[in-house]
Amino acid sequence: MSTNTHNKTLFALAVPVISSSDKFVGSIVVSGPKDNFDEGQKKSLIDLLKNQLKGVVNKNGRLIS
Repeated sequence: MSTNTHNKTLFALAVPVISSSDKFVGSIVVSGPKDNFDEGQKKSLIDLLKNQLKGVVNKNGRLIS
């Protein structure tokens, strides 16, 4: 989780997407007002991001082409 250093009220959760040639190609991100999400909701969002990543990468964590 990252909290914006310019605006302490925002947060972002992200999971990386890596290509089959081991290059970073992007990330899947959720962001929003920090006060709108408790720790349980943030954990649920991380689980959701990881689950969605399964449709984008193979079992080795590499981008599906």
